[in-house]
Formats: sequence, C-alpha cells, structure tokens
Amino acid sequence: MERPEKTEITYEYTKRRKDFGKQTLFEDYGPEICVSIPCNPNHYKNYILRNPVHVAVQNAPNMSEHWVNSTRAEYTSSGINHVEGGWPKDINMNDPEATQRYRRKIEKDDAYIHAVMHLGHSMEHNILQNNAVDMYQIYFSYIWDIDNANAPELTIKPPQPLLDLQFNPREQHTLVGGMLNGQVGWWDVRKGGDPVGLCPPHVAHRDLVRNVLFINSKTGAEFFSSSPDGVVKWWDTRNMNEPTDSMIIDIVKLPNDTQSMEKALGISALEYEPTIPTRFMVGTETGLVIGANRKGKTPLEKLPSKYEAHFGPVYALQRNPTFLKNFLTVGDWTARVWSEDCRESSILWTHSHKTKLTDGAWNPIRFSLLLVTQWDGCLSCWDLLRSRSAPIVTAQLCDEPLLRLRPHEGGLLVACGSSKGTIYLAELSQNLGTADKNDKQLLTHILERENKRERILEARMREMRLKMRQDRDGGQPQFSESDPTTNDRDLEEASAEYQQIVNDLLAQRKTH
Repeated sequence: MERPEKTEITYEYTKRRKDFGKQTLFEDYGPEICVSIPCNPNHYKNYILRNPVHVAVQNAPNMSEHWVNSTRAEYTSSGINHVEGGWPKDINMNDPEATQRYRRKIEKDDAYIHAVMHLGHSMEHNILQNNAVDMYQIYFSYIWDIDNANAPELTIKPPQPLLDLQFNPREQHTLVGGMLNGQVGWWDVRKGGDPVGLCPPHVAHRDLVRNVLFINSKTGAEFFSSSPDGVVKWWDTRNMNEPTDSMIIDIVKLPNDTQSMEKALGISALEYEPTIPTRFMVGTETGLVIGANRKGKTPLEKLPSKYEAHFGPVYALQRNPTFLKNFLTVGDWTARVWSEDCRESSILWTHSHKTKLTDGAWNPIRFSLLLVTQWDGCLSCWDLLRSRSAPIVTAQLCDEPLLRLRPHEGGLLVACGSSKGTIYLAELSQNLGTADKNDKQLLTHILERENKRERILEARMREMRLKMRQDRDGGQPQFSESDPTTNDRDLEEASAEYQQIVNDLLAQRKTH
C-alpha cells in the first residue's frame, strides 16, 4: 500500500507595487507653535529663586560587566514559638529532672554570670525603648507638669519634626516652633495639639529652623527665627502667609556692598534681650558671634560687631540677666564670658574639657553661676565668685550625651534633655540657687577688672602689630600712644588693683 504524498498548505498574499505608496523622504523643518500660554504675573510672588543650587551631572552612563548565576535558591521566612527556651538536642525539655540538671551545670560556670550581665544591659535598654516609643506614631513634642512625671500634660503634633519650641513669655497658652523642613508655626494649648497656623513652604527657610524666639512687641504675637541658610525672619502669628521682615547674615566690608545668600553664614544660636528691642545676636556655624541691629539702614549698620568666639559652631549664646553687656557662649570644648567692649578676646573662660560641651545658660537668680551640659552626660556648675579654675559641682545625670539645658526662673530647678529623648530634672542646692546681697557688687568688680585687663592687652597687641608692620615695610614705627611704656604702666596698675581687691575680700572673710 502506497503512502500518500505529504502536501504543504500555503496561502499567498499579493499586493501591487503601486498600492504601496511613495517612499518617505525626510527633511529639516522648523518648529511650529501649536499653542502659547503666557505666564500670570500675579503668581510671581508665590515663587522663590533657589540660589545656590548644586546639581551633579554625569556625561556618560556608568557601564560595568555583571554576571548572574542562573541557579536560584528558594528561601522561606518562618517563626518559632519558644515556650521553655532554647535547649540542646540531647536535652528533653519535657523532662524536669534533665532540664534542672542542665540548668545547675550551666549556672556553675564562671562565664555564665558575665554573659548575663553583658546581655542584661542591652536587653533592658531595648525593652524600655520599645515600651516608650511607638515607631509608627507621628512626630510629637510633649508638655510636662513637673509634679507628674508619669504622663505628659499635652502632646503637640507637628507635621514635621520640631527642633525648637518656645512659650510666649506674655501669654503662657501659646507656643511657637521651628521644624525640620524650614517651616515655622504656632500652637495654642487650649485648642489641643494641632497647629493653629503654619507658614507656607514657599516663604519658609531653605534649611531646618534651629531657633525661634518671641520679641518684645505691643501685641505679643511677633517672633523671629533663624536657620543654617543664613537668614533671620520675623513673623506675626496673626498672619503667617509671609514674614514681616528678614535679614541676611552676610558680613560686608564696605557700605555699598550688597548682601547675598551665597555668602551668608549658617546660624546655630540666637539671642534676644527684651529690654533692647531692636538688637539681637546670632552665633554662627563657623564660630562667630555677630551683633545685629534690626533698624540698621546699610549692611554695616545691620551687622556692626563681630566676635571670634570658638573653633566650631556656637551651641549656646545668652546675655547675663543682670549685666547685659556680658554674654555667655558655649562651643567646642570651652565656655566663655564676653564683654561688648572687648571684641578680640573673651574676658573669662573655662579650661578645655576632655569632652565636647553642648549647651549652657546663666542661672536667672544667682547671676554668677554658669550651667553647662557635656557630651558625656554631665551637668557642671561654674561660679565666677567662688572658683574659675574648676566647676563647683559636676553631676553625672546619664550615660548618653546631654544636648539641651533650660533653667527654671526660680533658680533651683534645671531641665536637661539627652540624645535618647529623656528629660532629666535636676534640683540645685540653696547655695547655688540663691544670691547674697554682696554678690552683685563683687561680680561687678570682677567683670570691670577683667574688662580693663583685656582692653590693655588689646591696645598692647595693636601696637606690637603696628611695630612689626612698620619694621617689615622699612619705616619707623608710629605708635598711637605717646609713650609705648604707658600700657606697661597700666598693666602694673591693673595688677596692683587686682591684688588689693583680693586682699580686701580675704580680710572681709576673716572678719565674718
């Protein structure tokens, strides 16, 4: 029987060449505007120019050789419920005698106690942290009552993390705060924890808001803020749509120079004294303290004074509550006391600590007492009337760094905040929190004596620099003083006056 031949099923599609159409010929052709939408000039004020802007551009894409193994391993995630704990394979956990013998054997080992003590500290920290912080909760800030440390009195709920929060000194129900995204806002504790007003993002700071302070105004609703972007802005809580005023912290050398954001100095600390309403001071990230005048007309009048305070950022800046010409700065490893009359050097300072200093403040009642927090968790108290070579007392509040410090207006309580979010409330003794009737007079003598000494040294250093410059140029030195030995004579008189004051104080103590 013959096999049938294999036939192939085909179907042909045919089309004539003339039905293909003409070939495509490309040519250059100019653009054609289909529609033009002009800009609305009314929207210009809602935009802000970002300058400076740094953009990284790569000309060619990065190419690299990559090999992938085609063999795939499958993994599964599963959990296990430890009812009794982890036991070796040869121990039956259902046998009480076997588990008891094994437990006694392990507990007799010398390394058992060390292992438990080593693991117990980290386990306790993790348990307390899990019980205290809800990682899925929104950003919060607590208001506490010092008589109740179990639960906060009110929870502030900002849309972004808060970096600074201040009560209104004239109305205790309102607060203002600065946030991580550059916005500022205000809250009313009578209306709950939600913000009452926030500034729009396009008028906010370009960087995080590090400091906010209320200013002395008739309405009590004005405050100002600072940021590492180098701009100070004034706000009114009644209208947060835009700032009422702003100032760029850019030091210029000539009156005709213009200030720019590119050369602005980042601000790390802010200081304001209500009795001097138009003046304020800022501490920069480069270690400078700059005195500013809000009512200045020219850039030189706006930033008239400058002090080279520290080698790094200025973490704290505060005027003395009694002697307003003297102010405290904290930075790098020292705390310094300055006078507005001496711009080249501080008049008093602490020794260089082994750990970094993070914050500092004056005691509002005992105005000769300095409170300083340290990176190692210590709170140190310096009394200028008792000892300037070492702190009066140093207390170890915690093991983690202490970052913020705020004394109570009564003078006996100090609140300190740590890097782990814990607030420590410390109580000072009566000797550290109260002032005697002679303290003001004694501190006045100390500050005046040190101020005079620094002015003499500054004049002497200026003459020495002028002499070196004249000798280098080949000319004869021309001193501003009539006699170069005048400053030496003033220095001897200041030393004799200092010794006389010390002898008088020793005599007073002996009589008492």
